Amino acid sequence: MPLDVARWDKPNEHPNKVFIEKDLKAWGYRTELWVDRPGTHYKDYVHDVDEIVWILRGDARVDLGEELVTLTGGDRVLVPRNTRHSLEVLGRQTLYWLAAFKKPENPSASRKPS
Repeated sequence: MPLDVARWDKPNEHPNKVFIEKDLKAWGYRTELWVDRPGTHYKDYVHDVDEIVWILRGDARVDLGEELVTLTGGDRVLVPRNTRHSLEVLGRQTLYWLAAFKKPENPSASRKPS
């Protein structure tokens, strides 16, 4: 399956956390802000929901098994649910990024009380 990567296409504009979180919420995701020092490496994570890794500032490499992608400020990648993945901070700059998790469907929430 090809990676679902979106590159930042606004070279004169820095990614804005507030606007990005608003978009993610509208798409049905909840967000967590992560701040990691150079050299940080998260290995072999698996989630039961889709995740979007969205870089605010810094550089990272995301390993999705057979595919590697390098991301920089503004770039994002979709990590499909149940996909083993890793993230490594690249370079000497602190990495600021959002981990956004798809909210699980709640079938009972759409039912009207009897």
